[in-house]
Amino acid sequence: MNWATDNAGFSAAIHLHGIDRSGLVRDISQALANEGISVQKANLSRDDDGNINMHLQVTVRDAAHLGRGLAKLNKVKNIQSATRVESMG
Repeated sequence: MNWATDNAGFSAAIHLHGIDRSGLVRDISQALANEGISVQKANLSRDDDGNINMHLQVTVRDAAHLGRGLAKLNKVKNIQSATRVESMG
């Protein structure tokens, strides 16, 4: 996978899948903020059954930093998967 660079680090795309609940977006944001990961773009969709798909474009220092962020996201209540993807979409 290619890393797009800017002055603050590297850009990476993340896909989250889970079940919606009150405070979920806050908890996702907090998990990333605690790791020092900046969100550049976010797109969230929810189906009628309460399943969510969220695509994030984030800035990280390196692959290890991204890995720590993904590990934290996978521990957020109701998140079933958090993975790096080729691009947002």
